[in-house]
Amino acid sequence: MENEQDNNHGKLFEQYRGYAYAIALKMLRNHHDAEDAVEESFVSICKRKVVNYVNFRSYLRIVVIRKCLDLRTKNNLEGSLISIDESSFNCKKAESTFLNGKKEAEDQLLHDQIIDYLLSRLSPIQKVMVVLLKKDRYQIHEIAEILNCNRKTVERYLEEAKIAIRELFKIM
Repeated sequence: MENEQDNNHGKLFEQYRGYAYAIALKMLRNHHDAEDAVEESFVSICKRKVVNYVNFRSYLRIVVIRKCLDLRTKNNLEGSLISIDESSFNCKKAESTFLNGKKEAEDQLLHDQIIDYLLSRLSPIQKVMVVLLKKDRYQIHEIAEILNCNRKTVERYLEEAKIAIRELFKIM
């Protein structure tokens, strides 16, 4: 039984690999990162032992998009590390920056926690669309193209997400 399921996953991988790669390449704009995202997506699917193959293409699209978002976040964090030039290091300035930065860091942490909470309350598709729109700065027509859906559908989901977020703010 498990061997048959592995065989089915292998067939699905071969059948949908190009589709998944096209999505990943469009989002990541890097061949190597796109390949990594596709492989990680299929490994994730195999680990979950998905047996419903009816909506596999839609499920795969969401998994690939999430992996791409994770990779982009990871790459952005790695790219934002700054090296300090010791010859220009000023202790007074560093202390002031540290104290101000600590407050800013606390504010940013609170902000991030609120955003994470709000996003966790949205449906998976709304969450993906909001992240693509607000964090990744995609246009609505680009999101529709990435998700392979109609522009009006994206607008509807984003409007529903906006209403849900407003309702959550009323509760908070």
